[in-house]
Amino acid sequence: MKLQYNSLSLFFIIFCYFISGISYSNDGKISAKRIHKTIAIKYTKLNIAKTYGMKAYYMEYGKIDNKYVSFTDATGLLLSFGHNHHIPSGSLVFANINMRKSKRSQSWLDFLKKNFELDENNDNTPPTDFQPEIVSLLNAFRWFEINGPLNHTNLKHFNVEVSSDYNKLYVLSFSPKLGKKDSKHDYTGHIYINPQQNSIDSVYIINGGWYSNQQRTFIDGWLKVYYGWGNDKCWPREISGGYILDNMELFVTIKTISNKPTLIEFNENDKLIPGVVRNPLIKYNKPFWNNTEQICIKKMQSIEKELNMSESLEMQFINNDNTIYFSRMNHKGETLPKSNEYRYLYVYNRLNELYNYIK
Repeated sequence: MKLQYNSLSLFFIIFCYFISGISYSNDGKISAKRIHKTIAIKYTKLNIAKTYGMKAYYMEYGKIDNKYVSFTDATGLLLSFGHNHHIPSGSLVFANINMRKSKRSQSWLDFLKKNFELDENNDNTPPTDFQPEIVSLLNAFRWFEINGPLNHTNLKHFNVEVSSDYNKLYVLSFSPKLGKKDSKHDYTGHIYINPQQNSIDSVYIINGGWYSNQQRTFIDGWLKVYYGWGNDKCWPREISGGYILDNMELFVTIKTISNKPTLIEFNENDKLIPGVVRNPLIKYNKPFWNNTEQICIKKMQSIEKELNMSESLEMQFINNDNTIYFSRMNHKGETLPKSNEYRYLYVYNRLNELYNYIK
């Protein structure tokens, strides 16, 4: 006698076959909670917790009223200082080796002025820019790892449902439980699972905590994360995110260039790196970019046109070479920080060493 299955039953049977440790509940139905638990435990176990580095490319832009007001991109290193870092949310950083930075439009600079006016008793002049938005992106990703549904200690904070999509991936949808909306576990989105490889393919966070430098507060942002797998370990190979609030749009992305992470033994002085990359020294090497096509020419032309500066985009990159990402003048008339400070000299020598070491 041949058994007859409908498509939904067949989906559940295949799902159970590939996702080890998942079984039927007492009433014969698959449990999304059990799938969630299995995936979260596996992610916690196989996600690389040690210190490592990968070559990477990052890009960000801001728009106001649907027009470009800022642009930055760079090649460099995605560095993880490990899950035991003293600031867990700041343990993953991007360190630039070669950066292109545009001028900022007046509407972007108006946000700077507004923020500065909120600081009482400040003897310094307004900063020349906000910190790189890649900092907010990577912080948001690490907050998600700590407080989101992939941390097996957070299972009780989320509602989950299981389904499938047209790419033959299985989808575990998650949302905060009722009464938890304003908690640190306020994440809504989907986890995409590859049943053939028994691994998480990607995660799409529709709503999650994002610190907006322009708004000076946490707002709802979005994230999309794609994972790499090898030797029973996983790591983020591409992270994108941003937000839209009122008339402002912010977008940031980072893509790894290395095929797999390289484990690194950081020394005592390397603790300077996370602080420096929040306000990095810009190094622009034009010949390198002439042979690199990380961003399409058409988009670059749109950015140049909408920024509407007196200098070409290329000249803006040249003028920002060997400057600090943002600076401000104190009451003594000194512009700080300075590029010849020990921390900058050390970090950029060290980053070049690491870049040559990492495959």
